[in-house]
Amino acid sequence: MPDLESLSQGELVEFARTQAIRIDEQAVMRQDAQITVLSTQLADLIDKFEQQTGELAKLRHFLSRNSANSSMPSSKDDDPGRTPPGRPQRVGRPGAVAGAVGECEYVE
Repeated sequence: MPDLESLSQGELVEFARTQAIRIDEQAVMRQDAQITVLSTQLADLIDKFEQQTGELAKLRHFLSRNSANSSMPSSKDDDPGRTPPGRPQRVGRPGAVAGAVGECEYVE
């Protein structure tokens, strides 16, 4: 770097232009590097998004298939993608209690 105080006005102007060009080139190189990194990240995210979109479509397909809306038998409703139907509760008379099994007497 030259001694700036010994330069003429024209030389100082030329030196300033040279420095400005170098600064611009460095900024462009940093931006290019950043663009490369961001492009790679974007491509990875797009791939992941497409993969998850496919998985979501597959899961929606599994959830939509049951015996109520297809030709599948109801026994297939428990296949992957379906939650098994709940087992119905047995309902007896209100207040009825099952008695204990005791010993039987033999009657002739």
